[in-house]
Order: sequence, then structure tokens, then C-alpha cells
Amino acid sequence: MAEKPILFSGPMVCAILEDRKTQTRRVVKDGQVQCPYGSPGDRPWVRETHRYWWPDWEDPGAHPCRCRYKADDSVVDLPVQWDEGDQFFTPEDAGLDQEPVKWRSPIFMPHWASRITLEITGIRVERLQSISDTDALAEGCSAADMRSGDSLASIYARLWESIHGAGSWDSNPLVWVVEFCRTQL
Repeated sequence: MAEKPILFSGPMVCAILEDRKTQTRRVVKDGQVQCPYGSPGDRPWVRETHRYWWPDWEDPGAHPCRCRYKADDSVVDLPVQWDEGDQFFTPEDAGLDQEPVKWRSPIFMPHWASRITLEITGIRVERLQSISDTDALAEGCSAADMRSGDSLASIYARLWESIHGAGSWDSNPLVWVVEFCRTQL
């Protein structure tokens, strides 16, 4: 069982937390024969926009590290020990019981700060435009976002283009379809 990071946007993190998102599609890169996100049974951990800090720089072991997650604005006290995280911390992360103003990119989230772990239940490859309405629901799309004449797949098409840019839906790339469930730790 491998544990690798996987990045999600704020709205998709919320959909995962609400148990509305159980699939993700990622473009297959040229020459890729094995899914880089894992295999069934693997447990990817979610990277998301965040900020963390130590309330007491002088005695960091006396207080837990705190982390705020931008997706839902929740704050969590993390059970990380100072020596586990010291390579990530700088003086701007701590002191005066004030959290930093600047958000950190999901790319820089350490594993110990992740609050969501997934378990991969299935993987397949298909063309992007092959998505069904059922799969669009599993991607976190909602009928509440429908416009006149829409299908759930067309809602997903708009979401895809908002992330990948104009024309990205029309290019109809091969995608990894990663099915997952959220694990309870």
C-alpha cells in the first residue's frame, strides 16, 4: 500500500468532505503506462491550500501546531511534534498566538498537515468526454448548477475548462479516472 500526495482545489476538497466527490480525472501524460496516483488499495493523502503556525515560538513543544484549511476555513490542532516539522517552520510561522496572513500552496503541504486520506477503489483510462452523468455526480457536480438544456456532464465540462483552460474540454484527452473513498483515521 503506497501513500502519495494528491492535490485538490478548495471546492473539490469541500465536495470530498461532504462525501459528494468519489472520483477524479487527471490527464494521462505521454508515455504513461501506470497511473501515477496509485493502484486500488493505495491511500493518497490530500494536499490543499492551508497555513500553519506555532502559537509559542519560544516553547513550541508546549503548544500544538495549528493549521487553517482555506477550503472550509476550519482550524485544527495538529499532533505533530516540533522535531517532525522543524524543517518546514520559519519564525514567520510562530509567535504571539497569531496565524500568518499568507496562504501556502497545496504543493507545499507536508503529509502531517493533511486532514484527508483517500483509498483508491478503482482506476481506468478513458477519453475525457466519455464522462457519464453518473460519473459527473461522482466528480462532485450538482444538479443545482444546471442551466437550461444542461446535463451533469456539461457542468463537468465547464468545471474542467475552469481548471485546465479554454479549449481543454474540446481536446478530449485521455484521462485517468481514479475512484476513491475517504478513509476514517
